[in-house]
Amino acid sequence: MKNFFWILTHYLKRNFLDIPNYLLIGLPLVFIFAFQLITDFLTANDIDGSGLSGLTIVIVLAFQFFGADLVSDWLHQDLKGSTRLRLYVSGNDQRVFYFAVVIAGWLFNILMGTILIAITSLVPFINANWGNYVLAFIVIIFLSFLTKLIGVLIFYFTKDNKSGARFSYLFGEAMIGIALFPAIFNLPDIVRTVTDFLPIGLGLRITETSTFGSTLPYFGILLAMNIVLAMTVLLIGRRKNNDSI
Repeated sequence: MKNFFWILTHYLKRNFLDIPNYLLIGLPLVFIFAFQLITDFLTANDIDGSGLSGLTIVIVLAFQFFGADLVSDWLHQDLKGSTRLRLYVSGNDQRVFYFAVVIAGWLFNILMGTILIAITSLVPFINANWGNYVLAFIVIIFLSFLTKLIGVLIFYFTKDNKSGARFSYLFGEAMIGIALFPAIFNLPDIVRTVTDFLPIGLGLRITETSTFGSTLPYFGILLAMNIVLAMTVLLIGRRKNNDSI
């Protein structure tokens, strides 16, 4: 347990010291401001943000998935070189190392998401309606953990940190596209039904629901996604580690 907290603290510090990680705040805000300005230009109305609340929430939730790189990058850097040898020599369980890296990225992602919720709620001309902030925070927790598990899978199936970063960014861009298209364009009902039950669609539904009881089915689906993906990561990880022995 002592080694776990040491590794966790180490990677938390590295996440905070890695300046590009703060794009998890900067890029969503750029997108939100851009949509706000475009909408104001097209409608020639005063900027009040009332018509963009849902779109703002979708952007914030979608950018959580760029956090996959927080895990895949560190794992590529430190498990493909001398750090891996030091792990074996020190006797540290590799599973503890994986877990600590995932939790460090998860906590960093949660903090970035929470800051975005605060900014989009407090800035007057954005004024996003997050509804119940406790529910919104729980959504960030679920989506952040989901993206960390995806980061581990990206690490497993890519050769190095460059290919891992490329795939992570591609995945994040795909999630943003999947989230924004239904919010911007009038898509067929069947497409909207599918996107509504993807992680970001579920998160948006939860923020639009005022009572905790009515959100339980959506949280149940998100929890099931996390459990299935966690089991997949464990199974693939066990096979990968056995093959490397």
